[in-house]
Amino acid sequence: MTENRVEHDEEPLRFRIFRLEKKERYARIANSVFEDGRLSWEARGLQGYLLTKPDDWQVRLFDLIARGPAGQHKVRRMLRELEEIGYLHRKRVRRKDGTFGWIVIVLEHPSLALSLGLAAPFGSPPGESPTDG
Repeated sequence: MTENRVEHDEEPLRFRIFRLEKKERYARIANSVFEDGRLSWEARGLQGYLLTKPDDWQVRLFDLIARGPAGQHKVRRMLRELEEIGYLHRKRVRRKDGTFGWIVIVLEHPSLALSLGLAAPFGSPPGESPTDG
């Protein structure tokens, strides 16, 4: 358990983190996602949510809007932020019927882009390992 003390008036206040016992439906996510200071708190939360999904889960804008409290503008901004830092990659594809769609790839860490043959985003630190931080 993590314990922090803050002096308040005469007696110290104690803050603790209480956790559930995990038996099912939990995700293991690298702490680096949540500690990446380049991301807003909102983008960190969205990235954490995306990483709880199965590997074959499809990221759809209107599904994300329906599942949370953020509107279209805010969700688009968070996705753009994840893309700019390198946690999310999109590729425009033409469907058989002639319409266009997107393939969206979510990475647990931007450094995985190189091994997958994806372009590194502007501002992404080179050579940083997914286990750093």
